[in-house]
Amino acid sequence: FLHVARAYGVLSDERKRMAYDELGPRDFEQGQQLLTAEVDSAAKLRARFEREKRRVAEQAYHGKLRMSGSLVVGASASDLLAPADPDLPLGERLWPHISSVSMSEDMALALSQRTALTCGCQLLTKGGLGGCTPR
Repeated sequence: FLHVARAYGVLSDERKRMAYDELGPRDFEQGQQLLTAEVDSAAKLRARFEREKRRVAEQAYHGKLRMSGSLVVGASASDLLAPADPDLPLGERLWPHISSVSMSEDMALALSQRTALTCGCQLLTKGGLGGCTPR
């Protein structure tokens, strides 16, 4: 009797019937949640369903992706505090001399509970010279 009552509930409501016909029994419940005033055709329902499915998959992917990084800048503020030319206006002394820059970036993507794909890069510049090391 419960199955008949549920079937009658779907068949008697035009919008529920449209969701069931378009998405089938497996995705019907999720399709019902997407039925709003803007969704007035099967094509719009299908498009919204696919968009929602992509959004959920993207969230799951980003939940597995871990990124971290750092940026270190070595600078000298000696020209600001004790300038070689004290007559130099303060506005021209505000920018410190950058002596080195170091950057590190790491990314890990969980492939399963036990395995992950990890890659990274390290960059260093000092005195006009520099290098990069992929990891």
